Amino acid sequence: MKISVAIVGGGPAGLTLAAALAQQGGFEIAVFERADDHSSAETYNPDRSYTIDITGHGLRAARFIGITDRFDAGLIHFKGLKIAPHPWLRRLGAGFAEEPYHGRGWTGSRGDICRCLQAHLSERHADSVVLHFGAEAILVDAGQPQLRIASRGDGAGELRRFDLVVGCDGGGSGVRRSIADHTSGFTVEGADLGNHSLMLHLDQHLNELDPQYLYVLAIHPVMAVAGAINGPGGPADPRWFCQIGFSGTMRFDSGADAGRFLDRAHPLLRHFASDAMVEEFSHRQCLPTGKTKRCSSLVAGRVEGAFCSGIAAAGCLLRHTGIPLGKERSTAQLVKQ
Repeated sequence: MKISVAIVGGGPAGLTLAAALAQQGGFEIAVFERADDHSSAETYNPDRSYTIDITGHGLRAARFIGITDRFDAGLIHFKGLKIAPHPWLRRLGAGFAEEPYHGRGWTGSRGDICRCLQAHLSERHADSVVLHFGAEAILVDAGQPQLRIASRGDGAGELRRFDLVVGCDGGGSGVRRSIADHTSGFTVEGADLGNHSLMLHLDQHLNELDPQYLYVLAIHPVMAVAGAINGPGGPADPRWFCQIGFSGTMRFDSGADAGRFLDRAHPLLRHFASDAMVEEFSHRQCLPTGKTKRCSSLVAGRVEGAFCSGIAAAGCLLRHTGIPLGKERSTAQLVKQ
């Protein structure tokens, strides 16, 4: 008798966990993701497409589920960091300082990574993993795991029971919220560091940048980390974005106002971004990047929770097996630090 497992959230965490369980065998796995099918979704989101590097524990996770060759073909290879010199040193001719990464690794956006993982599941584990897109899954009973699953336009939905439910639905986890509402003794503590970020699309002088590196373009008064993700043509057609993080929120009165802000942070930001991209940047909404949640337990009844984004969350269910499923580092995390 196979164990039925529902994974709520079909991002990198949920898809990696699905692949790991399928690799183990003995599970019937259903993944519920409220967004669109990754294979047909937009290749990148200018407001959120920060670059994620997969190294260390993330590399170990990729090796375990057997996806390294697909990552080699579908993501950008990662070689390390390049750090911009102080503006006055740059005027004297100083170049980027390099912190090389020695090992196998990749970079890409969340969408890039999800497309690779989805293709891997379809090719290797179609018999044991079913992906449901456009599906809202709400936990209604943690003791005898039961989900109410509704597709778009279907307000009522249907009730389904599983042997185990795992929440891999990110920082705003609905699974975590349902457990907190209905489980005695389960508590959640939150903290907000007040950090926010904006994405700047880089579109000029890109021949000066190597897609296989992340670029730290500024540290003070803001943190600015740039990286490449797949464009419409894949890894050979990279798109460049810079995530700019700061304390509090930020609003600009105009593109010129945003340009002055970028000049103060580091002239390289304007060097790599045209006036049109600076204008777009000035209209973007700040995204919070400094919120944290701490749960009193990661288990409630037959529900386990990863409650975070990324490959790190996939290790939650298998932590007792010793399988080294791990994490990725993102520019969002660099900004928070």
